[in-house]
Amino acid sequence: MKKHLILFLLATIFLVFDFEVIAQNNPGGHPGGGPPGKQIPKIGTIYGKVIDKQSGEPIEFATIAIEHTRFSKVVGGGISDKKGKFSIAELPPGKLILRVTFIGYKTSSSDTLFITREQTLLDAGTFSLEASSIGLSTVEVTAEKDMLLNSIDKKVFTVEKNITAEGASASEVLDNIPSITVDIDGNVSLRGNSNVTILIDGKPSSLSGASRAEILEQIPASTIENIEVITNPSAKYDPDGLSGIINIVLKKNKLQGINGMVTGSAGIGDKYNGSFNVNYRKKWINVFANAGYNSREMNGHGYSLRENNIGDTTFYFNSYQTGGFKRAGVMAKGGVDFFLNEKTSITLSTSYNSRNGGHDQYLEYNYLDENMVLSDLYYRDVEEVHPGFGSDYALNFSKRFAKQGRSLSSDIIWSDHGGNETQRAVERYYNTDGTSMNIPNGLFDQFSKDKSNELIAQIDYTHPTEKYGKFETGWKSTYQNTESDFHSESFDNESNTWVIDTLSKNEFGYTEAMHSGYFMYGNSFKWLDVQAGLRVEQTYVTSKLLETGVEYENDYFSLFPSMHVAKKLPKEHTIGLSYSRRIERPDMHDLNPFVDRGNPLELRVGNPYLKPEYIDSYEINYEKSWNKASLTSAIYYRETHDMMSRFKTVDSLGISTTTYANIYNSTSYGFEFVSVIPLTKWWDINGSVNIYRAVIDASNLETDLNNDAFSWFGKGISTMQFKYDISFQVSGNYRAPIAISQGTINAMYAVDVAIKKNILKKKGSISFRASDIFNTRGFSMNVAGTNFTQESLRKRESRQYYISFSYRFGKMDFSKKRDRRNNGGGDDGGGMDVDME
Repeated sequence: MKKHLILFLLATIFLVFDFEVIAQNNPGGHPGGGPPGKQIPKIGTIYGKVIDKQSGEPIEFATIAIEHTRFSKVVGGGISDKKGKFSIAELPPGKLILRVTFIGYKTSSSDTLFITREQTLLDAGTFSLEASSIGLSTVEVTAEKDMLLNSIDKKVFTVEKNITAEGASASEVLDNIPSITVDIDGNVSLRGNSNVTILIDGKPSSLSGASRAEILEQIPASTIENIEVITNPSAKYDPDGLSGIINIVLKKNKLQGINGMVTGSAGIGDKYNGSFNVNYRKKWINVFANAGYNSREMNGHGYSLRENNIGDTTFYFNSYQTGGFKRAGVMAKGGVDFFLNEKTSITLSTSYNSRNGGHDQYLEYNYLDENMVLSDLYYRDVEEVHPGFGSDYALNFSKRFAKQGRSLSSDIIWSDHGGNETQRAVERYYNTDGTSMNIPNGLFDQFSKDKSNELIAQIDYTHPTEKYGKFETGWKSTYQNTESDFHSESFDNESNTWVIDTLSKNEFGYTEAMHSGYFMYGNSFKWLDVQAGLRVEQTYVTSKLLETGVEYENDYFSLFPSMHVAKKLPKEHTIGLSYSRRIERPDMHDLNPFVDRGNPLELRVGNPYLKPEYIDSYEINYEKSWNKASLTSAIYYRETHDMMSRFKTVDSLGISTTTYANIYNSTSYGFEFVSVIPLTKWWDINGSVNIYRAVIDASNLETDLNNDAFSWFGKGISTMQFKYDISFQVSGNYRAPIAISQGTINAMYAVDVAIKKNILKKKGSISFRASDIFNTRGFSMNVAGTNFTQESLRKRESRQYYISFSYRFGKMDFSKKRDRRNNGGGDDGGGMDVDME
């Protein structure tokens, strides 16, 4: 590992030094790198103005790049001020072209301008930028304030526009986004597939593993700027996540001065959260920080009804569950950007989360014979606490070169996370008539501890050319080490002592080293944009039973090609085709061969021979934009090889065992529609529908074990802007039954409402939110095997009521008038309406 780190650091230093030498080793040369020995004086100045084509309002922070046509070299640049004006001095004589860009708009270019010794001051005129959301850009969009920004390869959802997210968590925000569903346990799926990669600010983090759902519930929505959904990522991205990538972009303001926001929420039933984010920027330094606290208590209930058919005998195992859940946690992130010069910066950042959860469950177990007559009865009371933590430390180096678009960046990230779990179970035994057996209760304790750390080092380089397109390349190495320790004890009433259960003691280790490199090429040919890439990866995996020393190795080499093609058609039409290969890797819990006996009727065990699954993903995308509306549609096809799936069997005693296995393959295909429609100046709606078919072939596990079903899910958000800065929003979603290898997950749906009022001259707001107003959100499924059928349901408290307050502060603001376009014509604008005096 040290060897790879040394090589990585040396490569970074070499590249920086090499590029600086190339840029500077031109004694006496001019900015375009022309003939040496001839210093061209910088005598010219060009000025102009940038406005919104539709509204005529000035655009602040637009980027102006000036290119010398003879040398194909950017020789100057700047940004527009709050009046949309710019003035760029110290320009060399010759033929120059201005290019004006701004996020959410089409690039605008000038005619050729001539600077001579006689004409050194030129007026470039007014640039009218036209709104556009089309392109193959992989830039994180954090300034556009439409609720939903569609592009040909990603969707960007602005959290601030969703008032049903007031007082909510990241999990609840994700559940309102097209293509994404979140189940009752907080597990996230993209287009019906739970194998999705979640990033924070475009980087991996401690947001992984079994704790991911808990951490998402601890991130307040008020700390999130936007969420990006990428369904067919290019080879530049890590290939993990079969269904794609979800990138959560936290708030980090780039305005000069100090600015930020504080929020607080309270809900009925001991539910509280609060957050703040603050940013300070001054010339060569930018300091940012945000933090949030979330605490909630919930009640829940559920049941499991299983019919067992062993030979000629039929009998039933039923269980019923009630209980309460509590989760509380803190999430914080902070950092500092050092700007060494206009084009070079170093960023140090860290994040930390601490969580403490637990639940009290009361379970009733019934054993019934073939005539449905009760034959055995006992109760199990469970108390559990599971605190955990996660921390990330990151160092980033970023350099932009004189040629526009040419850049070098490198990152080193260290992550450390872990958790403990303590559980006590008390079993009480009863006769079939409900009377106590008058025997001592059974007492059982379980203890588990997980700890994991990960080191990531990567470097990325982008090199655009005028004639041959853009080239990108990079390298990444990841080292991960995880250990878990589990044991249980039972109380011996005769000796009055606790006895360790030797069958349940388990110490398991997992190490993974992964090295990958990629190459990307992109170019634009008139009306056609093309992007192709290949990622090459070598992975070394070792899992080990630490007590016995038994090791399991799984090393594999993989290729991940990608291709994106987009064609812009007349009248704001765009069509795109894309392909990518992805992977889903088994984690340590999937591989651990330890038998979990926490529920004596429902055992769980990992499979150390489980292989990763690969997917080939194909998409055809179409986008049509109107004045303020858009429609994005996609037809997709996914084929999964060696799909990892849960597989349940039942033995002659009726005890089930769930493990993980690779099945032959799975195929899914469908189409998706996402629309944004401003019905009036005060009423916007957006919605999505995804319809797909899933075909699962698991005949390698059991003869004729196949499943084939259609499913669909839809979402909609309606936002109304009224007088007196009042807005009202309704959001709803429905997910139809979906097929799994041994059965079906049943339908789930919910409706949320919220109302919000801006106060304190729009510096603050107060809102009320009601989630799942019809109390319908729950999780149920039906599964079947060769000798059993099972029906189960779990329901947690989902109808919740919150009141929230937020307050913005700062010295800089975005123009209200410019935001009016982004808000679909609303009278009051939106987005960063800080409007400070």
